[in-house]
Amino acid sequence: MPREAEEMRGIDMLSETCAAEAAAVLRRVREDAVGRWAPLLQEACFWAEAMVWAAWGGDEDVFEECQESMRRAVTDGIALMAVH
Repeated sequence: MPREAEEMRGIDMLSETCAAEAAAVLRRVREDAVGRWAPLLQEACFWAEAMVWAAWGGDEDVFEECQESMRRAVTDGIALMAVH
């Protein structure tokens, strides 16, 4: 999703709206995902959005939990896709 990737790169990470902008892009990607990789992309975007909000709120513990959940989802998802 090159358009969404460019949007993410274009977000001013020092602005007061950066978390909301990043979350909106991730939510749109999650909702628009199609094809065989859609479930993995949806799961990764869910955890990425949660990480954005945890970072914005300064909650390091929740950020790390979400990061670990994303890592597991992607690792398990890629392994499952490779098998099928």
